[in-house]
Amino acid sequence: MTALGTVERIKGVGPAKTYRLHPGQWETWQATERYLAMIAGTGGGKTSFGPLWLWREIQARGAGDYLAISPISDMLSRVLIPALMGLLESQGCTHEKAAGKIVCPNGADIFLISADRPERAEGIHARGAWIDEAGQMDALMWEVVRRRLGHHQGRALLTTTPYNMGWLKSQVADRAAAGEAEYRVVTFPSIANPAYPHAEFERARRELSADRFAMFYLGEFRRASGLVYPDWSPARMTITPEERPPSVRSLGGLDLGWHNPTAGLLLGEAADGTVYVVGEHYASVATLADHAAALGRYGQVRWYADPSAAQSIEELRKLGVWITPAENDVAAGIDAVTRLIRTDRLRVVRGAAPNLLREFESYVWEARDGVPLDKPKKAEDHAVDALRYGILALGGKRGMRAW
Repeated sequence: MTALGTVERIKGVGPAKTYRLHPGQWETWQATERYLAMIAGTGGGKTSFGPLWLWREIQARGAGDYLAISPISDMLSRVLIPALMGLLESQGCTHEKAAGKIVCPNGADIFLISADRPERAEGIHARGAWIDEAGQMDALMWEVVRRRLGHHQGRALLTTTPYNMGWLKSQVADRAAAGEAEYRVVTFPSIANPAYPHAEFERARRELSADRFAMFYLGEFRRASGLVYPDWSPARMTITPEERPPSVRSLGGLDLGWHNPTAGLLLGEAADGTVYVVGEHYASVATLADHAAALGRYGQVRWYADPSAAQSIEELRKLGVWITPAENDVAAGIDAVTRLIRTDRLRVVRGAAPNLLREFESYVWEARDGVPLDKPKKAEDHAVDALRYGILALGGKRGMRAW
């Protein structure tokens, strides 16, 4: 990849255009895998590449529905739509703002979706999808995209900086690294883009921590700063099923959702007070009857659920689930979980709770101007909330057991 690749023509109703792609973009352009991720440093040319890739998919697959997705509505209108229309307007496409889509003369409709409203993508059988800044999104959006692409076996391009070690790593990058045929990740630094200033790249290298520089300028995964549970150690705190001792009591924590996943964790407490996570239920867009059936496989267990979901709790009780409202003091719950981690009394059985392990690596404090606030960010928090409910139920209000 020493020379620029050239896309000679972009076909459409309007005039043809010629594009020069830098090596990272060219490698992505040539990739044929179904799920393709361009994970790169800031300013590397990710967002400018997305419209080009999506228009090629439209030319190849023809009339029908497509998706273009941004993390929030502000970024949709400020970044993604201008990037798309910068290419597509010359191809005869028009932005129908009221309908929330771009309409093209060849019969393609590109639905413009904000990831904070993932339900807007439901019902669309998409032939292709471009997801910009995917690392800022909840895993639910990726789940919805894959479901919406299923009917036509459409392809997806994710363009992003690696903001944390969450679902993007576990569900995309790790699968590509493991050699799964449908997945491909292309990674490059900011200065792979010839237009990115080397002086700015070097300033960031001098002034940022090594981890932040690696994430935001080299496009490499590193553990996020501002983690709620920075002392969590997967190497030390995950165990094999054979290493788990008998439980003296068991219960479950349950965070209820619809588009956001419902997450349930089965916890067992050993005689020495160590808490073991031994099972996980994690599903979105499922009925309460579905959840009741899934929880039923754990037997007669009392579940402690988000008290704000009073109606769902009552319905689950009618469906035979042994359930009660949980203590929902966020600060006390985080303190109780932190106490267990720091005293080395929390373990997760390997394979039992993959979503909890993923969320541990992406659950961060809210920040303003780079300064952490005293509340966790409401994203990637479903399993960790379920853990908090369960831990407080085991320890009593404010975790007053002698952990």
